[in-house]
Amino acid sequence: MTQTQFFSKWSRPILIAGISLWVAGCGTAASQPAAGTASPSASHSVSHSKKAHKPKGIHVKGSVTGLSSSQIVVKTKTGTIWTFTITSHTRYRQKKQTIKASQIKPGNTVMVIGRRKKTSDLARVIRLL
Repeated sequence: MTQTQFFSKWSRPILIAGISLWVAGCGTAASQPAAGTASPSASHSVSHSKKAHKPKGIHVKGSVTGLSSSQIVVKTKTGTIWTFTITSHTRYRQKKQTIKASQIKPGNTVMVIGRRKKTSDLARVIRLL
């Protein structure tokens, strides 16, 4: 086999293999920080999922035990007491209809749909059952 035949037969597969290794090597080396350095993404895994970053929703069904303009307290059947913060974004519903906040009274059975925040649980929807 002559030198020309050797290069024409093997140059393309070697070139493709070399480019593949280079691309794979660049992806792993660039994503890992140097030893001893802090990185904002150091605590995150390489593959990200939108679902992993969403805050957890809260659904609580129970009896209203306390109510003010800024919070609602709900006691579930199991005796767990939940306190939700009411904001300007909180909506009030009954059977798919919008209702006024004044229609919610202590003793009513409600379903509160909210979001867990660092300091409190925010009520997004208070549904009168």
